[in-house]
Amino acid sequence: MSVSEPWHRARWFPELDWSTPGAQLLRQAAGVLSKEPGFKHLQVVVFGSSPLQMGISNAIMSGDLDIASDESIEAFLKEAGLTKGLSSPYVEVCPLGTFRTALDWRMRAHVERLEALDVLFPHPIDILVSKISRGEEKDFEAFEEVISRTGHPTEDELVDSLIRAVHLYKPAYDESAPGDPITNTRLLWQRLFGRDIDVRREIIAASR
Repeated sequence: MSVSEPWHRARWFPELDWSTPGAQLLRQAAGVLSKEPGFKHLQVVVFGSSPLQMGISNAIMSGDLDIASDESIEAFLKEAGLTKGLSSPYVEVCPLGTFRTALDWRMRAHVERLEALDVLFPHPIDILVSKISRGEEKDFEAFEEVISRTGHPTEDELVDSLIRAVHLYKPAYDESAPGDPITNTRLLWQRLFGRDIDVRREIIAASR
């Protein structure tokens, strides 16, 4: 008898709420891109807060729909009036490298066929981990809402997930990079678990 994988390592099988603003915008984007002859097998990644809004709780707010693809899709969505300044909410087309989380995130992602598109929805743990680098108030609120709805991630699950995403703690040499992930992790720990965490000892050193 096989033992099922823990929540933060298992593939995500959500019941998606297609009535949310982000979901409706995603349907519109899929309709636009599916009409293009070169995009019949297009794969896109939906990340940020929209997948959490669709799959966990509509109380998680998102003003845009973050999507990434290997293909150049922004011009088609802009022409359709779905990008920033043309729609609210709007589609934010990002390079694939914008979504920085555990390197094995695709193993846990949910895949949904939407017209001609294969849409990848990363597991909530991978979306939450990606938010630590920025560490804004709405990012911390997303952690709280996911935990209140699912009971996850636990402290041990989050430590394990951050160990597997330890590259996020490497020094950034890009001036436009988001805030300090070590400080953000400590602030998050105090808020979620009521204690300080020694990031260098409990996460960085533990990854070696």
